[in-house]
Amino acid sequence: MTIQKIFLICAIAGLALTVLFGVILKKREGSWLMLFLQQFAGAFFIFSGIVKAVDPYGTAYKMEQYFAEFESAFGPVLGAIFPFLAKFVFAFALIMLVLELLLGVALIFGLKRKFTAWTYLIVLVFFTFLTGFTFLTGYVPPDATFFQFGKWGPYVESNMKVTDCGCFGDFLKLKPKTSFFKDLILLPTALLFLANWKKLTQVFDSSMIRNILFYGTIAVTTIFCLSNSKWNLPMADFRPFAKGVNLPEAEATVREDIDIIERYYSYNNSETGEVSEIKASEIADYPHLWDKTGPWKQDKALTREVVIKKGSDSKLKDFEFSNEEGMDVSDEVVAAPGYQFMVVSYSMDKASRDYFKEVNEVANAAEKDGIRTFGVTQIADPADVDAFRHELQAAYPFYTADDILLKTIIRSNPGVLLLKDGTVIEKWHGRKIPDYSEIKTEYLK
Repeated sequence: MTIQKIFLICAIAGLALTVLFGVILKKREGSWLMLFLQQFAGAFFIFSGIVKAVDPYGTAYKMEQYFAEFESAFGPVLGAIFPFLAKFVFAFALIMLVLELLLGVALIFGLKRKFTAWTYLIVLVFFTFLTGFTFLTGYVPPDATFFQFGKWGPYVESNMKVTDCGCFGDFLKLKPKTSFFKDLILLPTALLFLANWKKLTQVFDSSMIRNILFYGTIAVTTIFCLSNSKWNLPMADFRPFAKGVNLPEAEATVREDIDIIERYYSYNNSETGEVSEIKASEIADYPHLWDKTGPWKQDKALTREVVIKKGSDSKLKDFEFSNEEGMDVSDEVVAAPGYQFMVVSYSMDKASRDYFKEVNEVANAAEKDGIRTFGVTQIADPADVDAFRHELQAAYPFYTADDILLKTIIRSNPGVLLLKDGTVIEKWHGRKIPDYSEIKTEYLK
């Protein structure tokens, strides 16, 4: 899927709705273009909202990244507020997702037109700021902050602090430049709607129906988001640790998929002033350039790299966890033959002790059948990890890994994976793990 295909799908949906409302139902209060843009924008917001609402924690974790970067970008005074705001990232994510879906429905049906026009503009400006910040940090060198414009230099992709804006969650990773220009393209529609909000088409004449649809959308989308986060795992898993994935094999594949980069060297002729740029792969064909006694001198400041093919940025590249000695044992442990349970807790402080009681009951019953359980938690002092394990009364060993990796593996703290020969057979939210007898009957075959 690409952004072009998404625009095309939403355009087709917008055209179909335009025909339905404008031609068949005779509901049109502005121009045909106005009606089409109203339906297109509504379809686009519903699409982008749904692919994120199936995994609200993904949006919350992305906001955590932004708040961390804003802390340094906005300086010691304004930046000081972001660590406080980071405590409420899930609430912010929930509000943003519900609002995005609400705007999609409100645009399509013409609900609360003035509120919708203003909110649509504000949300788009906010999105444009985020995607613009993401993209433009590529011009900010490591020794400068975002608002030190005088220090900005050439665009370097590795300078970007947040490499993906999360516009479509894990469903589609857009390049920051693409995300930024996508929002710039949508901004004129927001200005058009605001200037002509009375001409937004209302599909339903009854204000009661419009209010029921408006507030009903808020209720339904809130429940939908909570059911994919607080109450259960996401209904759709677009991450690289989904059911059916063989982790060692998938990891090996993405590690082989590296960037293909062409480097160019620049040389100046001190006698003639001529400048020559040569590919690194062809430098052997120009021996006169490396003659130190000759007039050609390399200008290292002009050395540049061009990405010919972008390699995989899958989080599987970071799939590793360590034992008490700090040794990576992930491949050895995960690829062990047979069934085993992997218990994941991205934060020892935030982990639900009640959920762990249920997990431990399963682990103890599985142990009697010879099925191993191991835990993975955040990187910490081995003594702290050992104290955590004893507090939980967990008889199984714990390893440590990067907390971002653990948040990517499963959206629950704790969460449980059932593995067989390194393949993910099933995943459970901590509050939804079945009894071991049920797991044995249904999965251990």
